Amino acid sequence: MALGALSTGLASQTPGRPKGTVERVKVHGSTLEGNLEGDPADRDVSIYLPPSYATATSRRYPVVYLLHGYTDNDDRWFGRVQHFISVPEVVDKSLAAGAREMIVVMPNAYTRYQGSMYSSSATTGDWERFITKDLVSYVDGHYRTIAEVKSRGLAGHSMGGYGTIRIGMKSPDVFSSIYALSPCCMIFTMNAGAGRGAPPRAESITTIEEFEKADFPTKAQFASAAAWSPNPKNPPFFFDLPTRNGELQPLVAAKWAANAPLAMVDQYLGNLRRLRAIAADAGDMDNPIAGTVRTLHDMLETNGVAHAIEIYEGNHVNRIAERVETRVLPFFSVNLAFPGEAPASTRQKIAGAGAQALSQQLAAAVERGDTPGVVALVVGRDGVIYEGAAGKLDVGRNVPMPVNAIFNIASMTKPITSVAIMMLLEDGKLRLDDPVSQYLPEFNNLQVITKFNEVDGTYETRPARRAMTIRHLMAHTSGIGYGFTNPIVNRLQRGTQKSEWELPLLSDPGDKWNYSASTRVLGLIVEKITGMPLEPLYQRRIFQPLGMVDTSWAVAADKQSRVATTHSRASGTLEEQPRTPIPSTPTPPFRGDGGLYSTVRDYGLFMRMLLNGGRLGSNRLLTENTVRMMGENQIGSIFVEQQPDADTLRTRPFPLGAGRDKFGLGFQIASNDKRSARFRSPGSLSWAGIFNTEFWIDPVRHIGGVQMMQVLPFYDERAIRTLRDFEELVYQHLR
Repeated sequence: MALGALSTGLASQTPGRPKGTVERVKVHGSTLEGNLEGDPADRDVSIYLPPSYATATSRRYPVVYLLHGYTDNDDRWFGRVQHFISVPEVVDKSLAAGAREMIVVMPNAYTRYQGSMYSSSATTGDWERFITKDLVSYVDGHYRTIAEVKSRGLAGHSMGGYGTIRIGMKSPDVFSSIYALSPCCMIFTMNAGAGRGAPPRAESITTIEEFEKADFPTKAQFASAAAWSPNPKNPPFFFDLPTRNGELQPLVAAKWAANAPLAMVDQYLGNLRRLRAIAADAGDMDNPIAGTVRTLHDMLETNGVAHAIEIYEGNHVNRIAERVETRVLPFFSVNLAFPGEAPASTRQKIAGAGAQALSQQLAAAVERGDTPGVVALVVGRDGVIYEGAAGKLDVGRNVPMPVNAIFNIASMTKPITSVAIMMLLEDGKLRLDDPVSQYLPEFNNLQVITKFNEVDGTYETRPARRAMTIRHLMAHTSGIGYGFTNPIVNRLQRGTQKSEWELPLLSDPGDKWNYSASTRVLGLIVEKITGMPLEPLYQRRIFQPLGMVDTSWAVAADKQSRVATTHSRASGTLEEQPRTPIPSTPTPPFRGDGGLYSTVRDYGLFMRMLLNGGRLGSNRLLTENTVRMMGENQIGSIFVEQQPDADTLRTRPFPLGAGRDKFGLGFQIASNDKRSARFRSPGSLSWAGIFNTEFWIDPVRHIGGVQMMQVLPFYDERAIRTLRDFEELVYQHLR
């Protein structure tokens, strides 16, 4: 369970970088008044202000609320005493490495029983509302925050991790993204003596002095009882323990169990789905916490709630400072909204009725038999506008289609390889008009077919009139073909078993648009220049920085249950295809033109990067000029041509827009066509995969849409109808 979404590949710390400043204030908690523990309602709160806060006086900042663990306090976490973390140092290091500037707020939740559990209780006070109401209101009122849900995050460690999940799932109107580090208390358990006549140590304690001398588990039981089983009529501690004379008390046990986050998940699924991002982690030696984090993953995955989980090498505290620096702050850098990152004029939305109409359209497509299952997503620059799923992931096993279903995206791999090429261009490693033979000598002395005998498969050739360049490969004007579309290539491949680029060209480079295996050659060039296979390279430079945690040339064993089955309508009716084993670990060779598995959510992140001019959060893959160039016509006066169906089991003639659309550096470019007035804007970028996965990016309306299914043949009429109906409804309801 990799937390790729949080591993951003940030650079090393920059010497001499300005540091943030820290303030410690008192915040009154009206929700804490009258608590039976006698703790003060005025709470110390430590606040980290980023380096530019003092000078950029008109700038506003997102806020991360950070919750410490049991027996801890904000003094320790903010480095005023020696501890395993110093928040100011960690934030400064993370900012130097590329995280974005934000305010970090930590309340002191150390109470009479050494920790509030961030719960609501007559004994401890209402700590849930103190965090979501009193503290947030104070910070928004006294500091230059972006006082919106999308710019607030919640994170915490141990007891604070528990509080993060508990409060986060209840408060999607306050916080948009949550990150729990080693969250404790996820499930109700009782010590081994309970119910077998051996009174726990806690039962023998009668004074606060005895409590202070107790061991950690006993103290933790006091804090838990104060939070989850308060009893105003049971002095001096004002709570009920879960045992009496060593026997478990069912009512108290039920109260504790009801406060366990794993028991709450089903109640708050709607709220969890509203959160923009959810993440949790734990060290592999941190038991039983690592096990409960895995269980949380299983529950969220079963219910189709997007999230990221990581079990890393470590214990409960030894890597927390590192995790905050390299995971937590980069996570919020990607998932919170920052100033100037999507002006109001570009923040699109689909109203409730529109979202309902889109979901009904997907369900209708399944009901008509157009597809056994489908997932769709619409994104804007600053997040998801709509997501929905309908039908079955696996018809034979009657498994519903989840929104995080994994699909073979086939040729939707191509735009990702095109981005990799442009990254190398910006790195100065290549030029678009470099001859391909400069990197792959076998592309010297290219031949072009001039005559082909369909009867016996013989042919005549002549030398190509010009060298093939990287630009030709990017624009599909290389002269290379594809066997499943072009009859000549199909025939030659059956006779020779050669790859498409090992055959003579169908036309001179630059003369004709012909969909092809050109991007596979681009993948070979990427590997040649970098000296790395595509999988680890893309993970490091593209997928991890963008948070694409489910995109790979393999599907991990614990994710294979999310892979959609494939159906074909080549015979006229939908038939499930034999299951092909999917590798659980990436194994070369990796094709630059296909073979990736992904989800609509992951691909939506890739699309958002392009909508934002090459950047997502704190991670910039390309400059705005490079992204703009990718969307410019590269094929001159020629057009995208309709491709034939040499293999009717795999494809029908395609694509839409043939005869009028242009092609850029890796993308089809929509023409200015009056018939498309209800659809994507002229200049929109798009491409698709053979299993009828398809996406578009509209730079005029600042949105992107992606729809995934697993249906053959490509451009099946009913599959395309599903896409077009969906797209039309998107624009109809876009506000």
